Amino acid sequence: MKANSVSEKLEFSDPQSDSDPASECTLPPNVAMMMPRSLPDSGSLIFRPARSVDLPIVISWLQDAVDCRRWAGPAVTFPPTTESLSREISFTPDNSFSLDEADELIGFGQLIRKTRKRLHTSRIIVAPHRRGDGLGRNLCRALIERTIELGYPRISLYAYQDNPTAIHLYQGLGFQEKEKPEEDKLVTDTVYMELDLEPCLV
Repeated sequence: MKANSVSEKLEFSDPQSDSDPASECTLPPNVAMMMPRSLPDSGSLIFRPARSVDLPIVISWLQDAVDCRRWAGPAVTFPPTTESLSREISFTPDNSFSLDEADELIGFGQLIRKTRKRLHTSRIIVAPHRRGDGLGRNLCRALIERTIELGYPRISLYAYQDNPTAIHLYQGLGFQEKEKPEEDKLVTDTVYMELDLEPCLV
């Protein structure tokens, strides 16, 4: 099978095909569950299910307890171990994803099921030496694509109010600020954002 990719407007197309790109947010019939995959216009970036061996590398990216809390939330103890982090973030290959370049782990994020219609992306992190290279956007786009593949009409996230760079990134991907849902535990100093994927499921 050929790997499919998502373009800047979330259009799915086969980069090796001579046919016209699929209409916006329309999945090709063979895209479901197709992982790992190459990301668009990103050279050798690969988005794949995370493995437990990725966790020690992710842990090494956390500088201190404040860094850990802002990334993972209050449920994660510091300093984390591979075992404690796996347990406290409910790690599985089904809800955790990694971004590789040339076989090097450079990004990580999760998709957590909140309701039957909404996945929540959380714990997005990029390797410190690769921040500022646009990898956060690539990782978010891949998580959005995965949400569409799974058939969820909404994806949500939290961003800290004092992180305008992240908020601007998410807005650029189509996320909009919404009132925090009742089923979520409210976290102070954050902005709740959602992206409507209903048109992508038609």
